Amino acid sequence: MKKISYLLLVLSMTLLFSCYKDTDNRPTLDDYKIYKSFIEDSSWYKNLLQKTGKDKIVFRKLDDSELKDTITMEDKFIYDSKFEDKYIFSPDKNMILDPYSYGLEISDSGEELRDADTALFLYDTKNKKSAPVFYIGPSGNIELVSWINDTSFITVTSDHETEQKMNFTILVYQIDKDKISKVSGFSGEAFLNEL
Repeated sequence: MKKISYLLLVLSMTLLFSCYKDTDNRPTLDDYKIYKSFIEDSSWYKNLLQKTGKDKIVFRKLDDSELKDTITMEDKFIYDSKFEDKYIFSPDKNMILDPYSYGLEISDSGEELRDADTALFLYDTKNKKSAPVFYIGPSGNIELVSWINDTSFITVTSDHETEQKMNFTILVYQIDKDKISKVSGFSGEAFLNEL
C-alpha cells in the first residue's frame, strides 16, 4: 500500500510540474508557432514568398547567447508628433515604436531625405522616456514591427548577403518597467528569384 501511495504521489507531482505555467506576464517564448500568425499573416511575409517562389520560409530558433542584450529606457523623450501617422502604437497607446524617423530630413519642398542607416526607437509616452532598440546599417532593412500586447513586440529585420540572398532575424522583446529585453528570436534566409 505504501508503494502505491508513493507512486501516486510521484505521478501527481510529475503531472503538477508538467502542467505548471509561468504566471508572470512574460509570454512563453520557446516556440515559433506562438508568433507564427504575426509573421506569416503579414504582407511582408506574403511578398517574400512571392519573390522566392517558395510556400514557406524555415526559421531557426536563436540560442540564449544571441538574446542577452537588455536596453534601458532613458529620461530623454524624442517623440515627434508630426510622424504620428508612421508610428506603431501599443494597444493601450502608452508605448510607441518608431521605425521611420531615424536619419530623416525633410527639405523645404517637403521631400524626404533619408540616411542609409535605419533604426527602431521605443517611446514611453506615459513616463516620458525613450530608447533606441536597434540600429541597422545600409545593407539591412526593418521589414516588420508589430505589438503582441501592451508590453511585448516583435520585429523582423533583413540583411542582404548578396543581391539574391537575404538573411532575416525575428526578435521578440519584452518591456519590464525601464528595461527592454530580447526574450525570443529566430533567424532564416531566403534566395530571391531573378526578376
